Amino acid sequence: MAIEKSIYKYLQLYAEPISNIAKEINHLDYTHALVIPVYDEYQNSLNLLINLNSLKLNGKLLITLVINDNELSSDGTKQHNRCLYDFLLSKNIIIQNPNFSLISYSDNIDVAIFYLCENNHIQSKQGVGLARKIGCDFILQICQNKDSNIKWIHSTDADVILPDDYFKQIPEKLETTISAYVYDFEHYVPNNDNKIIDAINIYENSLRVYVNGLASAGSSYSYHTIGSLLAVSPLSYAQVRGFPKLNAAEDFYLLNKLAKVAPIKTLQGEKIKLQARLSKRAPFGTGPALSRIIERDENFISSLNYQIELFEKLKIIINFINHLPIANPEIFLSKTYPDIHHTLETIGFYQALRKIERNTKNKLQLPKHMHDWFDGFKTLKFIRKINT
Repeated sequence: MAIEKSIYKYLQLYAEPISNIAKEINHLDYTHALVIPVYDEYQNSLNLLINLNSLKLNGKLLITLVINDNELSSDGTKQHNRCLYDFLLSKNIIIQNPNFSLISYSDNIDVAIFYLCENNHIQSKQGVGLARKIGCDFILQICQNKDSNIKWIHSTDADVILPDDYFKQIPEKLETTISAYVYDFEHYVPNNDNKIIDAINIYENSLRVYVNGLASAGSSYSYHTIGSLLAVSPLSYAQVRGFPKLNAAEDFYLLNKLAKVAPIKTLQGEKIKLQARLSKRAPFGTGPALSRIIERDENFISSLNYQIELFEKLKIIINFINHLPIANPEIFLSKTYPDIHHTLETIGFYQALRKIERNTKNKLQLPKHMHDWFDGFKTLKFIRKINT
């Protein structure tokens, strides 16, 4: 079968070697799978396990925790990771190896633990991306068990609160035309710090305005790129060669690739609650954004303000691509929409169009190829440049 070949090729050529440990537990049967990277998240991890144990499960859940540190980690981070690992190993151990263990957490939940710390840590430049990739590669191996019922690889973070219907929001009927689902979300502030509350309201509103704007423009990339909200098709995951090994934006780049394989759908069920907190563990994202808002970085705050006109201009480009091929596209846009034309020039749009036209025999495929080029990254680049 084609599906088996795609996944087989990925596992043979691109999966992380450590994920092969899955072959030791292929005799176990699971219905749901959830991957969680854990970096200095002792208390949050314990809270999430309690949260998961309270959900109603139709079948058995395999949670994969990738506990990790790096060469820059503090002694405190290492100690917290070790405390979590020791706590988990106090449970009923099914398998125990030097860097991998499987425990029975409850009747319906097993926890697979990769302990990539101290002398076997992850490099800081690969960070959370590699942690997610190891966990997802491991689950992909599990999916190859002929008795496995796992249809989606879920990904989240340790500092979330998952809703009661988390594993029920995705339709039971397998949608082969969907590469990934993205859950809805809202942020919460544990200690009710007013400064953080005000900052997260600004930031979350910006995220929603941006994604809603993309949707109004007809973009195929109108979804939230947050790693704690994902459920990915095993086949699509293999086709795009998994999570990129980056210490930030690994979720953005994975989804950007997935959207080119098959559509990404946003779920409308109960929201995942994301913890809003100050953090410098990643160069960008929610934690650094909150710090910059609280510090009144006016340039940054201004960049979060997306006007509707930006998405009206984006819609013009998307409609233009939809109607390719068009005679003299550069002349047409330069005369009709000079500001859009100038911005497209700066991001290499026309150069890419000419190359794609040369290499595309079936001209009916031009819109698809150009939409793949004018992807989520190029869209963001366009919005930022035309907004200056």
